[in-house]
Amino acid sequence: MCGRSALALAPDEIENRTGISTWKNKDLYRPSYNVAPTRFQPIIRVGKDAPSGSSEGSSGKQKYIQSMKWGLIPHWTKTPPTYQTTLNTINARDDTILEGRMWSSMKSSKRCVVIAEGFFEWLKKGKERKPYFVTREDGELMFFAGLWDYAKIEDQEYYTYTIVTTNSSKDLSFLHDRMPVILDSPEDVDLWLDPDTKFTPKVASLMKPLESGLKWTPVSTFVSKAGNDSPECVKPLDEKEAVKGTLLNFFGSGAGKGKKEEGVKKEEEVKKEEEESMEKEAAVKKEEPDVNLEEPTQPHPTSPKKRKHKDLESEPTKSEPPHPSATSTLSHPDQESKDHQPCPLCGTLLPPAELEKHVQDELARLDKGLEPGEDGVPPPSESDSASSTPPERKKPKVEGKTPGKSGKKGA
Repeated sequence: MCGRSALALAPDEIENRTGISTWKNKDLYRPSYNVAPTRFQPIIRVGKDAPSGSSEGSSGKQKYIQSMKWGLIPHWTKTPPTYQTTLNTINARDDTILEGRMWSSMKSSKRCVVIAEGFFEWLKKGKERKPYFVTREDGELMFFAGLWDYAKIEDQEYYTYTIVTTNSSKDLSFLHDRMPVILDSPEDVDLWLDPDTKFTPKVASLMKPLESGLKWTPVSTFVSKAGNDSPECVKPLDEKEAVKGTLLNFFGSGAGKGKKEEGVKKEEEVKKEEEESMEKEAAVKKEEPDVNLEEPTQPHPTSPKKRKHKDLESEPTKSEPPHPSATSTLSHPDQESKDHQPCPLCGTLLPPAELEKHVQDELARLDKGLEPGEDGVPPPSESDSASSTPPERKKPKVEGKTPGKSGKKGA
């Protein structure tokens, strides 16, 4: 389907690029980087009721631009349309146009061309929806095949249109199974617009996918909200936003639930320094088992002499701070669990259960235009994540000589 498009050109530029100078209801048009259904957009139509002075097409019929509302309201409608009913007719499938009775009169005499700079489509992966902006490679305007109608309901006039869709091209099939019918030449435009040409097989043959000449670019999810309207909607993702998309894929695969996934480091593009740090931590982990009072404590690689449990009993009042190897493995970076993973945004090593919330907080800052660490949170650094010293804790004091039973811990 086609549920969002873009046309941010000023009226005079649209007239210059289409070669059509007459525009009916021009005041209803508003340039927009994020055109949603129910908005007024310029369409091209041909008819004997065209205003005087309209330009002539190659078929000899008068062309003019008219601002119409997106979301077709059939002429037989008796009650004012709701927003939801309008959404049901923003597109008309080519197969239903061929067979459906609803379109019989419109496809014969009320064909139009919708002007656009491009359209948006969302790639769906699980719960994630990643927007893409599709345009012509040559930078020219897009001309969508459309149908229009006129209805008068309770003294209110409605000029509305719908965009004709067809199967996606091979290149765009990864994105969606449908795409707008794009008229690729002036001859195709004239044939589609000619009201004197009924809906012949030749006209019907125009309803096909455009197989070449298009390009597509991932853009920010900023465009997903219909109320957002700025150049940000069509701006290609920068490096920071590209990382954000990788993170969403990462959590969508279940890695944020504590499961160790293969190839995560490649997807997150971990820096070389962080990889070396992880290798060192893994080596230290093998040499330093957890402290357990049931077994003698192994010496730390940097300790000047061996220490046993009886040393803890004979020197309970020694003021020397406990060696880091005697503290909890969760409180020292050199003893991080193998399951710990670095945050792709700031490099902080965290358990998988905590990583998702931490990254979501960082993403929230990015959405606000902040860098990691702003908004009152100090930015983490590689030295912080690799060599910071945890709060000092006194070693446990052993009471009695029975192995495996610990005494009271120091305050």
